[in-house]
Amino acid sequence: DEPVKWLIHSVIPVGAFTALYGPPGSFKSFIALDIAESIATGRTWMGNEVTESGAVLYIAGEGFGGVGARIKACKQHHQTEDGAPIYVIRHQLNLRSSVEDFNALMLAVETLVMETGIDFKLIVVDTLARAFGGGDENSASDMMQFVVTCGHIQKIVQGAALMILHHSGKDSAKGMRGSSALLGAVDTELELIR
Repeated sequence: DEPVKWLIHSVIPVGAFTALYGPPGSFKSFIALDIAESIATGRTWMGNEVTESGAVLYIAGEGFGGVGARIKACKQHHQTEDGAPIYVIRHQLNLRSSVEDFNALMLAVETLVMETGIDFKLIVVDTLARAFGGGDENSASDMMQFVVTCGHIQKIVQGAALMILHHSGKDSAKGMRGSSALLGAVDTELELIR
């Protein structure tokens, strides 16, 4: 077996499919933005070394009205200089069943990469519910459609880890809400407890 290559040492492997989940109000977006800022700037995250810094794409499908204030707070807290390569899409995309949304996203990413030469290390989807296109989260087939689309995104944006923000179920002891097909697909699962 090859040793794990870490994006954030002992937290997120390079190229991993990661789920960051918790109940509403557990600061998922704040934590995801903090992770994004650490990868974009190369600073350590919660004492863990960022071993591969680079650009981050943040798809803010939920709470995009307040994402600017969250980014500003993160920058202020960490004294981040302007120009950190974090790119934000403030739009709800259907990444489960819309070929049009998928193609538009990939065209935007490919154009940005060609024009700037940036190398994306992480893509964040905030949240699964907002990117699920009206599907049934409890349906294994609907969840697998979403997982397959996430895999296509990672294949096109080679080497990038992909992090899905998701909610825990009514019984948080049972983990993420919805079909276990998502749990079976992720490489890393991070639970937030407020």
